[in-house]
Parts: sequence; C-alpha cells; structure tokens
Amino acid sequence: MACAQPVPLPRTLPPDGSGPVVYQVVPCFQKQGGFPVVEANTYLYYIQLRPSVGGRWVPYDETTEQVIREDFKRLWATNFLDDLAIRVEDYTFPNGVVGKLIVYDMEERQRVKIVDYEGLGKVDQQKIEEALKEKSINIRLDSFIDPGLIRRVTGVVRETCDFMAGEFE
Repeated sequence: MACAQPVPLPRTLPPDGSGPVVYQVVPCFQKQGGFPVVEANTYLYYIQLRPSVGGRWVPYDETTEQVIREDFKRLWATNFLDDLAIRVEDYTFPNGVVGKLIVYDMEERQRVKIVDYEGLGKVDQQKIEEALKEKSINIRLDSFIDPGLIRRVTGVVRETCDFMAGEFE
C-alpha cells in the first residue's frame, strides 16, 4: 500500500539479481482527505524524480537520494504546503528485487475564504481597506494563507484602530 492505495504489479519485472530500483513516485495528500486543491500535475512538475517505466528500470542510488532532497527543496519553495515529508518504502517484487516507493506526503496551506475584521466595533472597515491599499497590501480570496501577510495586515489594522480611537474620544 502506498498512500492508502494498493501497489500494482508491473507488466515486466526488473532483472533478477539487480539492485534496488525506483518503482513508483507517489504524491500523497492523506492529511487533507487524499485530494489536492492545487492540480496534482503542478506538484509533479516540481518533482524531478522519475519512476521506472516501460521496462527501463531506474536504479535507486545516491544520485536518486540527491534528487529526492532537491525535490523537497523545490516543493517547499512553492509555498503551497504547510507540511511535507518524503518517505521511501520497500516493495519486494516476486523475483526478490527490491523496488522503492517514494511517497511525497504533502499537506497544502489553507486558503483565504473570507476576509472579516471581527471585533472592531466602531472602526470603519472601509478605512482599513483604504489603509491596506495605501500600503499595497492585497488579500486575495482563494490565495494561500501567508503568515507574513497576516502579520502585515494585523499591523495596519492596529494602526488604523489606534488612529480611529482618537477620533472617537
């Protein structure tokens, strides 16, 4: 099993007595119900490791491990993910050769669904929107939640609230 799915048997087996081979590369999203929000092909674009296909068996060696490390860096740099782990599992073929299942466990960042400034009482939300615009801060719906953006927005809201508090005293 890889990513809660059975591992299919290949049409042809690797040659008897060969060293470990890369059998499958599996993007997995189990923490979010098994389905990515971002198109799976987008992730495959960043994953440079390729599985063995069509009887061409890719050896699992130090070069493969380096590609896996680089894949981690590329995927993490997308800022699409909150969590990323790559695990390598053994799969023994009927002829005894070891195939490696490389599982990319990913959990995507949550996305902005609604923008609401709760608990502001007398503060005019329009003033906050104007202050954000002045500082070129844009909150786009359906974008990934960015902790840095949240901190900047929080600062603008606080500044606006402090300024507005003087108007109500």
